[in-house]
Amino acid sequence: MFKSCKKYFVQCIILLISIFFIAGCASYSETTEDVLTKTDVQIKPQYEEKFTSSITSSIEEDETGDYGVGPRDSLSFAVYGEEDLSLDGLIVSQEGYISFPLTGRVHVEGLTTPEIEKKIAGLLANGYIVNPQVTVSVKSFKSKKAFILGAVEKPGVYPLRGQERLLEIISTAGGIENEKAGKFILIWRQKSRGKNGRLIKIGMERLLQQGDMNLNVPLINKDVVFVPQAEYVYIIGEVKKPGSYKLYEKDISILEAITMAGGFTPIASPNKTRVIRVEEGEERTIFVRMKDIIKGEKSKDIILKSGDIVVVPESLF
Repeated sequence: MFKSCKKYFVQCIILLISIFFIAGCASYSETTEDVLTKTDVQIKPQYEEKFTSSITSSIEEDETGDYGVGPRDSLSFAVYGEEDLSLDGLIVSQEGYISFPLTGRVHVEGLTTPEIEKKIAGLLANGYIVNPQVTVSVKSFKSKKAFILGAVEKPGVYPLRGQERLLEIISTAGGIENEKAGKFILIWRQKSRGKNGRLIKIGMERLLQQGDMNLNVPLINKDVVFVPQAEYVYIIGEVKKPGSYKLYEKDISILEAITMAGGFTPIASPNKTRVIRVEEGEERTIFVRMKDIIKGEKSKDIILKSGDIVVVPESLF
């Protein structure tokens, strides 16, 4: 019933792979399944270590410059005074080319719209048109995508429309499920341009509540945005405020958890407290003598794990 965040993450990965195949998004030379499988392998060891890395002070400029078009993007062209050369919806081929009147095939992959304008104008000026004025815009964005999964309303794959930022894709995905989300947003950035893949960790409170726009980072192609589900422990029985309690980044001991739950009731039996823990599908019970811990025997104060159930029974006398 109480699954760890690790299992939740794996389930999200499997769900997202299914979404991609149904949507027919396997047109990358590297398939979506490849991307997500490698992400799972690379990110999971760090996830299990509670993501101790933090966001860097800045994201490299060469990763977040103006949008460079790619295969399957659709472009619109306007040439001043030349209606026959004003075209709408030219598709960039898988090889990165468009077919433009007079100039023939033109390689545009990786170029920004100003760079394409300059390139087409230069080709037209070479014996075709005097001082051509060319305007280019991206009609539809299909070559670059980001993945978002975890505690959001609509996990899935979304196109990057230019220099899209973290808050924009979260909004497109329907927003964060606040009751389910943990304390951080994680972005896994694929290895590219000689740089190793890396994890960017964003403080949820700083970004969403304090409005720190330095954390609203630009996204690049194949970024994986993961909003981890909050980890909980559950305290029931003879405490003043039984219920579920979020585990944040800091480890929480059983004494701290019971303190969060308001302490014992007058009819509690502290030395019969037990922790029910499920590991690899097997349930086990850990008995804890709380009075010994309260008296100072810190070695008996165990650290709780996600999904633990702390049971404080009633005294029989």
